[in-house]
Amino acid sequence: MLKKRKIKVLFANFWQGRKADVHLQYLEKQLQTADIVFGSEVEAQMTGGMLEAEKHPLYARVHDGKVMVNQANVLFERYRENFHCEYAGENERTYDCRATGNIFERTQYGNIMLISKRLKVIATGSAFIFGTFAYRGPDKHFASPRVLQYVVIEENGERYLFAHFHGLWIYGNTKGDCPERDEQSAQVLEALRLVSAETGATRIIFGGDFNLDITTRALQTLEEGYGDVQFNNAIKAKGITGTRSRLYRNFADPQHSNFADYVMYSLNVTLHKLRLCGARASDHLHVLVEVT
Repeated sequence: MLKKRKIKVLFANFWQGRKADVHLQYLEKQLQTADIVFGSEVEAQMTGGMLEAEKHPLYARVHDGKVMVNQANVLFERYRENFHCEYAGENERTYDCRATGNIFERTQYGNIMLISKRLKVIATGSAFIFGTFAYRGPDKHFASPRVLQYVVIEENGERYLFAHFHGLWIYGNTKGDCPERDEQSAQVLEALRLVSAETGATRIIFGGDFNLDITTRALQTLEEGYGDVQFNNAIKAKGITGTRSRLYRNFADPQHSNFADYVMYSLNVTLHKLRLCGARASDHLHVLVEVT
C-alpha cells in the first residue's frame, strides 16, 4: 500500500497586517512547506472587482496602529508563481490615514486562501454564511457579513474539502451564544453539505477564527455536523487551553475568553499533527495541521 501524503494547512488571522513586517517574514517561512494557507482579517485594493498584484505594501495609520490596506495584493504578487490566490471580500471601507492624510477608498476586508499549485484542485469558491456584502446591522457595533471560502482537492485517491471562515464579532458579546451565531453555524454546515455533495468530497476539514468560546452551543452545533457527518474538534482533542497570543487585549470582551480559533475534521480524516504558531505575527495564534 502506498504511503499517504500528509496535507499541511495553516489557518490564520492576519490581524489586518498590524504586525506587517513580522507577518510577511513569518508567512514566507510557512509557505515554503504549506499546501494551503487560509487567512482572515485581510485588506485588499480591488480594481473593477479584481485583485491585482502590487509589490509595495501600503499602510494607513488608525487609532490602534497601522493597517496594511493592500495585504492581499502583496501576497498575490509574491506568491502567484507557486500558489493560486483567491480573495473573498466581506465589506469595504475608506481609510483616512491619520499620519499622512492619504485616503484609501473602497478598501475591502475579508478572507484569502493561497493554494499550492502542486495540488490537484477540483473546485474553489465562497459563500456568505451571514448577511450579504457590505451588510450592516442595526447599529455600528453589530456584526458585519461573513464569508466561508473553500477548496476541494484530490489527493491520496480521495477528495478533500478544506474551508475556513471568520466568525461573527459582536460588540458586548464577542464570543458567546446568540441567535446570529446559531444562524451562522447552520449556514456553515449547509455550505459544507452542498459543496461536498456537488464535488464528491468525502473528507472535510474546516477552521479559522470562529470568535466562539469553547463552551458555546454554536460551536457544539458545528461539532455535531449534518446528516451522518460529524466533526472532531482538534483544539479539544489536543487539550489546547487557549488560542490567543500575548498581543491579544481583552477589548470589549466580557467573556475574557482565550479561545477563538479552531480546526474541525470529519471522522474519516486522520489528524497527524497540530501546532500553534505565529505568536509574534498576530493577536491570534495560528493553527497548523497535517492531515490525511
